[in-house]
Amino acid sequence: MPALPKFSVGLVMATLLSLTLPAAAQADHTAQAAQTARAFEVQVTGPRSATDQARAKADLIFVPGLASSREVWSGLVETLCQARRCHLLQLAGFAGTSPIAGALLAQTEQQLNDYIAAQHFKQAPIVIGHSLGGFLALKLAIGPDSLLERAIVIDALPALAAMQQPSLSPQQLAALATQMRAQMLAQDAADFTAQQHEALARMVTATADLARVRDAATRSNRVAVIGAMAEMAGDDLRPRLAAIARPVLVLASWAGYKPYADKAAIEGLFRQQYLGLAGVQIEMASHGLHFLMLDEPGWTLAQIERFLP
Repeated sequence: MPALPKFSVGLVMATLLSLTLPAAAQADHTAQAAQTARAFEVQVTGPRSATDQARAKADLIFVPGLASSREVWSGLVETLCQARRCHLLQLAGFAGTSPIAGALLAQTEQQLNDYIAAQHFKQAPIVIGHSLGGFLALKLAIGPDSLLERAIVIDALPALAAMQQPSLSPQQLAALATQMRAQMLAQDAADFTAQQHEALARMVTATADLARVRDAATRSNRVAVIGAMAEMAGDDLRPRLAAIARPVLVLASWAGYKPYADKAAIEGLFRQQYLGLAGVQIEMASHGLHFLMLDEPGWTLAQIERFLP
């Protein structure tokens, strides 16, 4: 596979994950971080009548990505949540919600497991996650005691920061994440904004969708977003993939990589990262960028419906 361009650490993370925060909203809200310990808010929708609820299939839990709003799921929800109860998460610090102190991903993982256990579902739920949310879906699926029935991962890798250098050690990944956090917190506001606007333009196609994604990022907390990005960049799930015994579907985008490699090469990169996950299903979109549910909604819906029990 041709080598991908050697971006700066900050641009690699921003390009492959999602927008962090334009300068217009870069105030450091650290003082507000202790307002709440809730790692996410939940909006529940789905069948309303008692009869429809009794017939409903396994619940779906939607987790959006970095600096994103749960509104990115609206197209899928309109169809999928007619016959299923759906739980739409909004992560703390993103899209106008209050941030929390500490590691957001770790707290979200723990609190989401607690939430699932407290629901006493008749059937184990299915988590659908985009980008950062897809990474969380993988974490929730690990281990024989996983509370999931299966997981759907949209354009996320188990070791994002190792995509150009697969042999990076845990210590090297941790150092990379620390460097990335420092770079992005110290970055000049004007350069930061220009960089993120350029990155977002390579993640979603339609002008209206781009505006909505950009608005959610603008309303996100800078420190929370950079912290969550660094958490994921410093982690490597590849050694733990073999402990996933649940079915996993990965929907991947390659269109954003067209200038650097062909579709087969990018598919090879995804398959190499997921090599330790037996039975994983990987499907590559033909045209959609990072926000596949916005760029290729019909294809994304068809893949999900095919995979759902």
